[in-house]
Amino acid sequence: MRIEYLQVDNSAEHLNVDIYEPARIYAENPPKTGGVPAIVVAAGGGGKDLLSGDDKRGKHAAAYHDLAEYLAGEGFWVLVPSRRGDPQRTSELRGGLCPLFGHRLPQELFEDHGPNEGFYSHKRQVAELKTVIDHLPQLCGETVDVRRTGVLGKSAGCGISLCLASEMSDKVHALALWCSSLKSSHWFGGPKADEFFGRILSERKINYDRSSFVSDLCNAVDFVGDVEAPILFACTSPDSYAREPTERDPYSTAEEQLQLLHYSVRARDVRVTIVKAAEHTMYRELPAWRSYTLTLGNWFKEALLSKAAA
Repeated sequence: MRIEYLQVDNSAEHLNVDIYEPARIYAENPPKTGGVPAIVVAAGGGGKDLLSGDDKRGKHAAAYHDLAEYLAGEGFWVLVPSRRGDPQRTSELRGGLCPLFGHRLPQELFEDHGPNEGFYSHKRQVAELKTVIDHLPQLCGETVDVRRTGVLGKSAGCGISLCLASEMSDKVHALALWCSSLKSSHWFGGPKADEFFGRILSERKINYDRSSFVSDLCNAVDFVGDVEAPILFACTSPDSYAREPTERDPYSTAEEQLQLLHYSVRARDVRVTIVKAAEHTMYRELPAWRSYTLTLGNWFKEALLSKAAA
């Protein structure tokens, strides 16, 4: 992997983008259809966090890195942007991670080129993702096929992904959404707002303006009806047969995925799937990792590799 420092269009601000090259066999022999598809990842509320998690500190950064490595190995360019307002990742942070992640995450993840300038909000993240998609040839090179671009959203990144796809219908060709809630505003506009601003953003040292953050929220249900691209809604559910039964995801439910499906009236292909015993934040050491990666990887293979882009 490598990191590029990208200026956000129509601004003077920059952010870091982690770029994972497709497996060499795909890079040297792109599909006959005309090149290698790209998947752009929309991070959830806490971003690629290296500052919280107690005994699992570093798991959020590991989750995005592990998934990006897997998808790149399956034949995709994968881009995982930071957001404006995210803390800069430096080598000094590595020592504070739990040993599991501190020992195996690559050094490149701790070498941001400069600060992620400005502040974070959902609508600003949409603008950042637009910039990444518009600059795919610059970031990936001539092997990337811009006619086959997927977006993968996690948690709060799902509403952001749907907003992005509704505004870039000609450039977003497939979506996979992991653990979407119907409304992010439920967390940041309700009675628990102080708790969520503190735990999700402030504790992770994400730079934000509270009033503009609330006005910029992207609720998944507000945009899903305007998306034309195929969509996969995927989430976790408890497995009562597991040796150590998993708890219900506090941010997302299967019922919410079904309700989103109900409102996705313009999408070409919409599916809902459940990954039993998975967690809201998945990394490769978890038991459900294989089911999780196969679910997302096979969806993008079908949507971007097996079918001609519209």
